[in-house]
Amino acid sequence: MYINKKDYTLKETNYYKEVYQKTQIVVGHSGRKKMRHFDAWANRRNGNYKKTAPYTIDIDGTIHQHYDPKYYSDFLDCEQDKCNIPIILVNQGWLKLNDLNVYVDWLGHIYSKNIEPIEKSWRGHKYWAKYTKEQFLSLKKLIDYLSNEFNIDREVINNNVYDENVDLFKGIAFRSNYSRDLTDVSPAFEIEKIK
Repeated sequence: MYINKKDYTLKETNYYKEVYQKTQIVVGHSGRKKMRHFDAWANRRNGNYKKTAPYTIDIDGTIHQHYDPKYYSDFLDCEQDKCNIPIILVNQGWLKLNDLNVYVDWLGHIYSKNIEPIEKSWRGHKYWAKYTKEQFLSLKKLIDYLSNEFNIDREVINNNVYDENVDLFKGIAFRSNYSRDLTDVSPAFEIEKIK
């Protein structure tokens, strides 16, 4: 498994250089096209933005490491962040049809895939950008690697909905398990593909 550790590296001001035992891998998505979320991370708050993740998996399956996963960030804005390893999938998230009958994301960017989005009403939205098979393959490999490296249980939460006890769970969870307001991972995510 190849991990790109040079093209999208964050500065030490974008995470906390402290080490805690890891008990969870938390999967979310970027809500943006391409690697645009990385530029936002690197430049927001004068380069001191800490709501980041050590990994991003691009739509072609390329894994980018932004910082060493033994450290942590404010990914979820809770104490559990110290014990989590977040992974972001490049995905536009929820979509809507504009006046021209074109799917756009929350920023108005066109959903440019040749694949119809998933249609499912969930958390106030109806259409969802699909994740790619290349992302699922890379995600599964990265989860296997991190589970072995950090001795994290390989059990996966079976849904993407809020769970008040998610902080006690040992294994693979999703950012949407932490809040009823978050939409990642979306209904387009096929959980069985990472089990």
